[in-house]
Amino acid sequence: MEERKFKKFGGEVITDLGKYVREHLEKFPGETIYVGCDSDVRRNGRKVMYADVIAFYDNDKNDGVHYIFDRELVPGNQVRTVKTGNKAKDKEAHRRALTDAIFMRIWREVERLQAIGEYFEKELDGFYDRKTPEELLKMGYGVHQNKLVDIDIDINPNPGWTPYQMELIRMGKEPGIPKNRSYIVYKAAKAQLEGMGYRVRFKPHSWAAKCCADLICKGGRS
Repeated sequence: MEERKFKKFGGEVITDLGKYVREHLEKFPGETIYVGCDSDVRRNGRKVMYADVIAFYDNDKNDGVHYIFDRELVPGNQVRTVKTGNKAKDKEAHRRALTDAIFMRIWREVERLQAIGEYFEKELDGFYDRKTPEELLKMGYGVHQNKLVDIDIDINPNPGWTPYQMELIRMGKEPGIPKNRSYIVYKAAKAQLEGMGYRVRFKPHSWAAKCCADLICKGGRS
């Protein structure tokens, strides 16, 4: 995480992320760590802004959230296709290219969250208690989902198909891109992160991503 520049609101840069988190948890031992990520396409796809947040919240006290963040503007994956003059083929080629671009952008959110999670597996091991199998089962998770942080990701588990798309599906035809575009990544992200042992929340419950990271992401327009 040395390359990431996490900050507090106000601009103060956190030079040692692991130390900062440990010291915060010493002051507020009842808090849970949530990590979230969101992204925003800029400059017609030439750039993508990613925002990562590390949020601390006491689920018993419900007395507010404290979070720190970083932002990174990276090259995007522009949707480009060569027109052939065949409208049907050109439309399908554009759909495939757009689907790939959406998948790659959001999959990068998955990778960023995974990197933060693995960082804390090392930094907090022995310092921050893992949930017991009994606690995990009571919460509705598998006993293997005992990583030290919870992951929130701005992915919708509901495709939001339109009535027309639902009719295409019933006819066994390709429905196109779902209204909720992030659904494209849902199954792969769920399998990846939960398979690694993370407790993962998706929309509408993933507030660390859809609220905190979204605010940071949209606030850093350039």
